[in-house]
Amino acid sequence: MTVEIALVLGILLVALFLLALDLFRVDVVAMGVLLTLSLSGLVTVGEAFSSFSNPAIITVGAIFIISEGLLRTGAASYMSGNILKVTGDNETRLIVVVMATAGLLSAFVNDVGATAMLLPAIIDIARQTQVSPSKLCIPLSFGSLLGGLCTLIGTPANILVSNVLTDRGLAPLGIFDFTAVGLTTLVVGIAYMALVGRHLLPDRPLDKRLRAVPSLRKKAREYYRLQERLFTVRILRDSPLVGMTIAESPLGKALGLNILSTIRQGRKRPAPAKDEVLLADDLLLVEGRAEEIADAQQPKGLEVEHEVGWEIQDLESEEVGVVEVVLAPHSSLAGKTLEGIDFRDKFGLTVVAIWREGRPRRTRLADLPLRFGDALLVQGPWEKIRLLGTEPDFLLLEPSEQRLRTGKVRWALGILLLAVASLVTGLLPIALASFLGAALMVITGCLTIDEAYAAIDWRVIFLMAGMLPLGLALEKAGAVGYLASLMIGAIGARGPYFSLAGILLVVALLT
Repeated sequence: MTVEIALVLGILLVALFLLALDLFRVDVVAMGVLLTLSLSGLVTVGEAFSSFSNPAIITVGAIFIISEGLLRTGAASYMSGNILKVTGDNETRLIVVVMATAGLLSAFVNDVGATAMLLPAIIDIARQTQVSPSKLCIPLSFGSLLGGLCTLIGTPANILVSNVLTDRGLAPLGIFDFTAVGLTTLVVGIAYMALVGRHLLPDRPLDKRLRAVPSLRKKAREYYRLQERLFTVRILRDSPLVGMTIAESPLGKALGLNILSTIRQGRKRPAPAKDEVLLADDLLLVEGRAEEIADAQQPKGLEVEHEVGWEIQDLESEEVGVVEVVLAPHSSLAGKTLEGIDFRDKFGLTVVAIWREGRPRRTRLADLPLRFGDALLVQGPWEKIRLLGTEPDFLLLEPSEQRLRTGKVRWALGILLLAVASLVTGLLPIALASFLGAALMVITGCLTIDEAYAAIDWRVIFLMAGMLPLGLALEKAGAVGYLASLMIGAIGARGPYFSLAGILLVVALLT
């Protein structure tokens, strides 16, 4: 064993040790491996960072975006929802259909994405049938993992293997080259889980808190009682508000009214920007006291529209949502007001109501000092909501469901079929086909560009990019040949089946 072999094997063992102990995130460990290999001279700087342009990395990132497009348009939930309708309340049938559905989706969608798509439906089925969630969620996980084995794009490992073959001058794997073995494994896995495995699954009772979780719509009406403070008003033609921006109008700070949505020519615009100009005949969904509305009608040229009702959907759109957040136990904001911390400008969100000590607060919230345990009902763009969830001062509760772009379902399914067809026919290499599919998801409006960036699990990308140079270093140092000789020596000349079994055993232990 040479010094180079010992060094690269040492790096490998340390990386495995850190991953096994879970002391650091996997992507952090991978980046540490990349830096160590470069600093030690086992790989050049160019070789170390060339992995970021590896076609396998591009493909995996693009698959994440395509999966998100199917999720945002409701294409995945449409497929899974229809399949899950046939299960009834029979536990065995539920397990079979859940695993088959997860396997079908994860064959063409990232397995994590497939699980996320089905999980809400599975939890809902558990509530309705009173079947233990663990009896369904664990089969869901196994079904997603096994389904990923069925096609080339089902899991990053398959993509990586095909790319290595290409780098060695060999023919790449086709999209369905895995199907014979993968589909057999999926069928055997489903049969085992339905006949034997289900008896070994934990049977934890459904949490009472999950049996009747109130929806945000119900909370808005029954808890926050927003209907008592929401009014629809029309701007009259002779109103002095015409031509003013929302920020310039006296409706906010002077009158204490909160504009939550505008309706112009039948089009609703929740969470309007402060620089939006008010026009005659605009309908405004405002929050405030009845007496404040009455005081504003005559001098401000407003007219209450009594026949126009409202729902929480009027506060939401594809880009805008409504969620609950609570003040974190160790928040530094306790005792401060929303105006004092400049909440609206800092976070780009509007506080619609505050739940405190068993009762709602809905007006004049800007001057109300915050307390520990306060629940804030906030409205604003989804990207701002996600950023708020990363703030240490707030805890984001379960958000209301983001609006699906159901009008784009056909586009999303068509793009998926186009990407698969281009791979099956060999028209495009996998990286280009996947990237084209991801780009079309954005171009056709199935996703926004921000949603596409957010869809990529960058931990996976950096994990792969950081660990790929380790394989190169193992090869350059001669460690690959050294390990191969050790394996052959341990197995002996017993034929290819023993060699295959040895490879499977080593890889299974590592993963």
